Amino acid sequence: MTALEKEVRGIIFDLLDDEELKINDNDEIEYTQEWLNNWLMSWILDGYTTKEVMKIREYFENFEYEEQVEKSYQVGVITYDNGHQEAEWEDEIVDVTIITKKIA
Repeated sequence: MTALEKEVRGIIFDLLDDEELKINDNDEIEYTQEWLNNWLMSWILDGYTTKEVMKIREYFENFEYEEQVEKSYQVGVITYDNGHQEAEWEDEIVDVTIITKKIA
């Protein structure tokens, strides 16, 4: 992994921590083309070359990492004597791969 790729990864994690980028229920980091264009322009304004910014774009669009998350699954329904019902849930730790996904 190059120094530039490490820098991009670190910034992406910062953007997630700051909630500028969000992870949806399908474990995808959602972004718009407008957001990506503005983000890449900030790199240019910071003095990066066009070639470097093209690599940054590539790193961002192909970004992925694995993480363990807790998922909850409905496994049944409990029916009480008074007729009320309540969902029965089970939690599980699973490995997921987080990726970037452009949205409209």
